[in-house]
Amino acid sequence: MMKIELFIANRMRSKKHYKNSVSNRIIKIAVVAVSLGIIMMIISISVGFGFQKEIKYKTSAFTGHVIVSPFENNNSSISITPFDSSNRSITKVLNLSQITNYNFIVNKGSIIKSKSDFDGIFLKGVGKKYLWENISFIKMRGQFLKTSGNLKNEIFLSKRTSEKLDVSIGDTLSLFFQNNNKSFPSHRKLIIVGYFESGFPDFDDNFAMIDIRHIQKINNWKPNQIGRIEIFINDINNLDDVTNKIYENLPSEIDAVSVKSKYKNIYDWIALFDFNILIIISLMLVIAIFNMATALFVLIIDRTRMIGLLKSLGAKNSIIQKVFLVNSFYILLEGLFYGNLIGLIIILAQDRFGIVKLDPSIYYVSDVPIFISFKIILLLNFGVLFFCMISLWIPSLIISKVSPSNVMRLN
Repeated sequence: MMKIELFIANRMRSKKHYKNSVSNRIIKIAVVAVSLGIIMMIISISVGFGFQKEIKYKTSAFTGHVIVSPFENNNSSISITPFDSSNRSITKVLNLSQITNYNFIVNKGSIIKSKSDFDGIFLKGVGKKYLWENISFIKMRGQFLKTSGNLKNEIFLSKRTSEKLDVSIGDTLSLFFQNNNKSFPSHRKLIIVGYFESGFPDFDDNFAMIDIRHIQKINNWKPNQIGRIEIFINDINNLDDVTNKIYENLPSEIDAVSVKSKYKNIYDWIALFDFNILIIISLMLVIAIFNMATALFVLIIDRTRMIGLLKSLGAKNSIIQKVFLVNSFYILLEGLFYGNLIGLIIILAQDRFGIVKLDPSIYYVSDVPIFISFKIILLLNFGVLFFCMISLWIPSLIISKVSPSNVMRLN
């Protein structure tokens, strides 16, 4: 059997007088306010978490979650001191259960020259086990390096560098390297097999990729000597703990640095998104509560005669309060419905078509990234409902101040 307060609330909403009353216009404003609030919340959460996820992914895709290298190499973009990748301690670290995969890397500086121009660049030497799928998000033309089999004279260049040098796929570049054992630089001619655009300026402006064996030969290093190991782990939320565990198992001359430490400024910047999201949600929640309280107050004033009649028939204040709170609940649901509908359309459209563009040199991404979590959106809706309904209990107490005799006399 339907409870009396639910029955009265439904009857109130179905009456034409209710639909044409002054209070109904206030209610529509409250519905719009709730809708706009939930839209802003959904967008702020989706965009904020999207930025964090995208930038964390891009930074780690090119360097790994944890970088293992000699202390001399930590603050340098080039590999100065080699270490043995077959060392027993290194092998033990690479077999840790938290590690999913890893890359052996050697970096070296070079002067790169085309027919028309030249530029300074850092070369990232990658081996046959390099996981190209880790950077599958990049925009590219041509193909990746072939690092297995016989050594090939290939280079994988960034689009920005190719534009500076005015070259394209298939062109030959001359590369000059400092050689400590000779008075003149080492020279290599490499063919461009592809070029990429990652949207991550630190990499696009400064790096190109070649076979690790080229750099090992130029440095007179053995095949098992490398400059660093880029390690990927299964859960980035445990990054600090895993980094410490790796460090504890390494030889004393080898260091382990997390990507969060390497790009501290970037990670500090994206951490601000959590605070910004909290501020936006708090403001939108306060606005929604204020508008709902106003709508409830107007609705009560507009229905004082009905309140007086119900009280004269013996209805308790708590029952009448529930009638108006049920109506407020319906208003909230209507606002949440339209807000969620519009909010989801906006973020899905941005996620699918990338409508809003950004400057990657500032934001590290070319369009606004979106992270869609229906679980978070559902929790957000429950949170708005809970806090609004709790807050509306206070203004609903005005019902107890309505006197049946005064109301009936006035009417």
